[in-house]
Amino acid sequence: MKTYIHIGNHKAGSTYFQKNIFPNIKNINYLGFYDSKYLIEEIRYIQTCSELFYKKEKIVNLESFLKKSKKKKEDILISSEAFSGS
Repeated sequence: MKTYIHIGNHKAGSTYFQKNIFPNIKNINYLGFYDSKYLIEEIRYIQTCSELFYKKEKIVNLESFLKKSKKKKEDILISSEAFSGS
């Protein structure tokens, strides 16, 4: 089982993929980035936190969340324009 991250570029059609394509791919559990407040908060923390204040348990908690989100033997897909920066 794998986790795929789609880094959507701003104004490049990512929303179309997020609404129409990704939810319909077989054997993929699509986690909509904006559908999960927890996912948004954790990934934004990881993106913006400096090494001085970084908490390793954030990664452990995120990994645990992703493992719990897996359905059967499906892979996970996460997509967001936030991954490409602001």
